[in-house]
Amino acid sequence: MDSEFYNGDLESGEYEAEGGARYLKDFGHELYPEHYEQAIEQFTTERLQSYYLKRPDMAKTAIWMMQQATELSGSHPTAALLFASSAVEITIKHLLVKPIVNGLVHNEAVADVVMALTPPQTGSDAFKNLLFGVLKKVAYVDLATHKRVGSNLALWDEWKQLQKARNDLIHDGVTPSKETLGSFEPVVLEFLNVVFPTVLANLGLKVSGYQIMA
Repeated sequence: MDSEFYNGDLESGEYEAEGGARYLKDFGHELYPEHYEQAIEQFTTERLQSYYLKRPDMAKTAIWMMQQATELSGSHPTAALLFASSAVEITIKHLLVKPIVNGLVHNEAVADVVMALTPPQTGSDAFKNLLFGVLKKVAYVDLATHKRVGSNLALWDEWKQLQKARNDLIHDGVTPSKETLGSFEPVVLEFLNVVFPTVLANLGLKVSGYQIMA
């Protein structure tokens, strides 16, 4: 791999909120298959490769979010946590779940909609089985057991703890603990610098800076 996925060198970036929730009612039956095992079995490596290669700079937003977190960590650690948790959420939603959902849709018209759609609650338990299953089968990454070096918890469990701390802060005004503020960065970097680049590498792709290429 040419470089780490996030190295703090991105000069600019912006978060582009994507719409499309209004389509869920019409296309939900295609976006949320009941039989995960069948969906996973039919999934192919080529679908993921094609999606990534058509969007070579799709990682830019997640990198920018982490850059903001890094810049804020010294003076405003609580704000840094918000940006860092958003970086993980964007990685899960846009760099992992969204390509998978798009690949599961066989109707071309619906596929066009899915490209501009971020389903709610992605990264939560509702998508967990599908996300884990496809990544394990196609990209040989097992998020159910993956642990970062030095941690006794699975990375996914660490992310859920970080997500809860973020949600408690936003919705209830609960200040994150010192332990949380001091430990969130390695969790985020594991997704950005290890998990996503590993998925790409196992698909025969690589990332240089923030550009995805074959």
